[in-house]
Amino acid sequence: NFAVAPSGGLYAYDFSTGANQAYGGANGHNEIAPGVWGLISGDGDRDGSIGAGDKAADWDNEAGKSGYLTSDYNLDSQSNNIDKDDFWVPNMGKSSQVPD
Repeated sequence: NFAVAPSGGLYAYDFSTGANQAYGGANGHNEIAPGVWGLISGDGDRDGSIGAGDKAADWDNEAGKSGYLTSDYNLDSQSNNIDKDDFWVPNMGKSSQVPD
C-alpha cells in the first residue's frame, strides 16, 4: 500500500487496472470486461452485503419502475430484469471490503 499524492491539488487513483487496485482484491470489485475493473453492484439495501434482502426489499417492489431507484443496479434509470439477472445475481454472496 502507498499514499496517493496530489497533483495540482487533485488526488487521482485508477481502480480499474487490476484486481489488486482495490482493498480486498477481487472480492472488492469485479472484472467487468477483460482488463477493466469496477465496483460491485446489487447492494440495494445498502447493508454491505449482496443477498436475498436486496431483491426482496428493493427489486421486487421497484421492478418495472423508472428513475434512479435502489434496485437500478446498472444506473440506466430503469429497474428491470437486467438489473436482477446481470448485476444482482452474479454478485450474490459478495460483500463490501471497506474496513470498519
